[in-house]
Amino acid sequence: MVVHSLTAQSVIGSLICLEETLGQLYGIYAERFPGLAEFWRHLALEKQLHAARMRTTATLVQDQNLDIGAERISRDMLRISRERIDSSRIVAGRETELLTASAALNSARELEEQTIGALPFEVFPDPRAPAEIRAVFRDLHKLQILHSASIAKKLEELHGSTCRKRLGRLLGRT
Repeated sequence: MVVHSLTAQSVIGSLICLEETLGQLYGIYAERFPGLAEFWRHLALEKQLHAARMRTTATLVQDQNLDIGAERISRDMLRISRERIDSSRIVAGRETELLTASAALNSARELEEQTIGALPFEVFPDPRAPAEIRAVFRDLHKLQILHSASIAKKLEELHGSTCRKRLGRLLGRT
């Protein structure tokens, strides 16, 4: 079996696709959960902005023929991430009571954390890589961490609110 290494363009193209698809998922969540719509729309917009920055980066990398260390990125990880996002989009698009706001937040947090753990954001072994390109990957890494943290915080708020409501009902308060 011949193993083809990933090129800089294929890695960046995959990252763009992941960002766009995750943004679409967050857009679906905004429609499904009106109480969290602003939160989801904000994340969806940021994903679109990430994809746009990655497109600019792809052009710079290609024009300068830079080595981004694509061999350090797993083709399987990229495929699995895409499959997980796609399956989440399918579930989110169905009219089902099984998808709760809590389940959507958990899914989003897992997807963000999977990206953080699997992608080497400091991938540029090429000393010719301009600071501008390095900054895109560094910023993307920071934003993934911030997204994961904000999703975890929202999940905590949701659970706290739910627990307070349940406690209020148990104590006879509504």
